[in-house]
Amino acid sequence: MNANSRETDDSFFKLVSVSEICKISLGGTPKTDIKDFWGGPVKWATAKDIVNNQGRYITSTERTISLSGVDNSNAKIFPKGTIVVTSRGTVGVISILGIPMSFNQTCYGLSTDDKVNSLFLYYALRNSIEKMLSLSYGTVFQTITIKTFQELKIPLPTIEEQQAIAKILSDLDEKMELNNQMNKTLEDIAQAIFKRWFIDFEFPNENGEPYKSSGGEMVESELGMIPKGWEIGQIYSLADVLYGAPLSSGLFNTSERGIPIIRIRDLEKQNPNTYTTEKVDKKYLVRPGEILVGMDGEFRVYIWRHFEALLNQRICKFIPKNDVSNVFLFFSLQEPMNFFERSKVGTTVIHLGKTDIDQMRFFLPPEKIMSEFKNALDVIFNKIVLSSLESKNLSKIRDLLLPKLMTGKIRVPLEGQNVE
Repeated sequence: MNANSRETDDSFFKLVSVSEICKISLGGTPKTDIKDFWGGPVKWATAKDIVNNQGRYITSTERTISLSGVDNSNAKIFPKGTIVVTSRGTVGVISILGIPMSFNQTCYGLSTDDKVNSLFLYYALRNSIEKMLSLSYGTVFQTITIKTFQELKIPLPTIEEQQAIAKILSDLDEKMELNNQMNKTLEDIAQAIFKRWFIDFEFPNENGEPYKSSGGEMVESELGMIPKGWEIGQIYSLADVLYGAPLSSGLFNTSERGIPIIRIRDLEKQNPNTYTTEKVDKKYLVRPGEILVGMDGEFRVYIWRHFEALLNQRICKFIPKNDVSNVFLFFSLQEPMNFFERSKVGTTVIHLGKTDIDQMRFFLPPEKIMSEFKNALDVIFNKIVLSSLESKNLSKIRDLLLPKLMTGKIRVPLEGQNVE
């Protein structure tokens, strides 16, 4: 392909309508009042499942349907590799089916023939999300329709270059997905060890034997039976608590945007996109691996896995003392936060404050046990943080490469071909 084949100044490649190169199908829903149509072997996704999915491939859904539900409705079973795009609610979120499954009418399924690489199409759509949203319809709620795909144009190089482009981007995503899988395994291991030591009380005694099952003495406490020598106390015996500062923020251009700010809504995805140019006390700087808790709405404990950012108001940072490990702090805070989450009534927003934190009670094991736990678990914890940061860097590289590869501003050398 030469420069004369480009159709716009922005793209080296020929642009084609999405509807020209793939089959587009809307999902469906079996009748909800027929019990036999639900709870079967077929995974059935909604836009919510797609939005909540982590990574490229979706393999699990909140609900399932039966084969009779498929046969007696407009629902269909789509093959593995089908690209799914949410059309209502949070529109323009894209996943790939990791297994054959069905989905409802809030999603479109896009399937290709052998002239179009499905992974290339996935990345081309990812690169065109803003354009896709601009072609959505509706005065109150945005909606993607078949017309959107007819009007949306994406670049289409040769199948060989599609495969090469997709491989570069896919390799980066695959490494991030492997990191996420490894982190999940490491977190499960850390949680199992924490449970064994501090819930089952089977930490190693002086002879290296499980404390409780080898006859370790237990005594009464306000939190129930605990090992002799342990105490119950406030969080302040384990950590210092820092409340965030009210920071002025904005979306600044790259040259002057300042330092990112962590708001409550940034805790889940850990991808802050507002910044401040204020001069702020360094104590409000959050570094990778620190423990954060949101104090409004949903109450969850987070390990910060992004780069350095500033602590905004309504978020607390818990800074472990002495031989207290971040792992111990992370899991110890889970139950108090779960308690507040369970205490919510209806749509009322609960705001936690210092009084609530003061009333929390925690196990306070002896320093020797805390030190041994920290030495055993810090390796796991540090690995989780480092691999998370690696994924953040890989994500940045992918996002920088994506538009350049799609427009042909960066060309992929093919075997036996000289690409200028």
